[in-house]
Amino acid sequence: MDAARDPYDLVVVGAGIVGTLVALLAKRHHPGWRIALVDRSLMGHGATLYSAYLDVPLGSTPVRRMLTERSRGLYQQLRAELPDLPLRDLPAVFLTAAAREQERLDGLVRDAASAPRRVDAARALELAPPGFRAPEGAVVLGGVQAARCTAPTLVTTLARAFLSQPGSVCLEGVEIIRVTPEGDGSQRLTAHDGRELKARRTALCLGPWLGSTRTALAGVSQHWRVKKITALHVPIAPHPDAPVIYLLDDEAFLLPQPEHGRFLFSFRSEHWDCEPEVSTLRIDPPDWTRARGILERYLDVSGLELGGRVFCDAYSADTNPSVEPLAAVPGAFAVGGGAGSGFRLAPALAERAVHALEAGTGG
Repeated sequence: MDAARDPYDLVVVGAGIVGTLVALLAKRHHPGWRIALVDRSLMGHGATLYSAYLDVPLGSTPVRRMLTERSRGLYQQLRAELPDLPLRDLPAVFLTAAAREQERLDGLVRDAASAPRRVDAARALELAPPGFRAPEGAVVLGGVQAARCTAPTLVTTLARAFLSQPGSVCLEGVEIIRVTPEGDGSQRLTAHDGRELKARRTALCLGPWLGSTRTALAGVSQHWRVKKITALHVPIAPHPDAPVIYLLDDEAFLLPQPEHGRFLFSFRSEHWDCEPEVSTLRIDPPDWTRARGILERYLDVSGLELGGRVFCDAYSADTNPSVEPLAAVPGAFAVGGGAGSGFRLAPALAERAVHALEAGTGG
């Protein structure tokens, strides 16, 4: 391809959940666009690979609640259009101190599937892991429907839908190392192997690499910070209908994964400013101490061999994801800042990115 003569209408850099949805939604909005989805590795093999793939109507800020509500509607549309999308519903329950009940209810999204309210603790937790115990004085909020991915093929299923349409290309194993402006308002993207692509619009959906000190693409703003995302694998077989249990006051949750015969215990790590390089990341002793300190208040895990997973994500100061135009490269945008909730927020964030790419403005 002669890049100077035949530009793509859109190049999306990063084929995780956000980038793939940007490509898919842009193609649906503009069937005539030529769109390239480019990734330095394989589709869905960055931060998305380590995701809990959990969509729950919870938002810690007004922006995140708005994005959560819109994403849930978009996921329902995608499920209707793509019957093989590997999503299934499950109930969600939330534990919190009674004094914080109203605050927690205000943080939950009310929609057609969920009407959060206080529920009977014994009934709500009857399918919790054996021996699970709620702290004294805690209340349980329920009436909430969540959804989770049950297979590692979510991104490839979305990518197939994108690639089934004419003018759609996916380039795996191609790392974009530089994005520069062209005089006609387009962008030139240079890959690690020297090839060049020209685009009328560019979306950088880099996940945690948005905050990496190694990312120097087109002057991406360095206001994002990278924080480690850590979870343990608890080898207790869940009931097929077990709920996801949010321990709100501990910023943690127990997600049933019956297909793996375990619960995933996600908790907050305080390891900031790490690099998103999986070969250097570990669940370190402070993580283990914090995780066990929380988990053992609810569940006896003595005698269990615990494993886990670790990666990271980009966070803004207010934890809100954004679509930001790059001042140095007109027509190029940085999209992300999922703050550990990329799967939950991805459809609405991708939709916002498509609108920005159309209009040339961010938000």
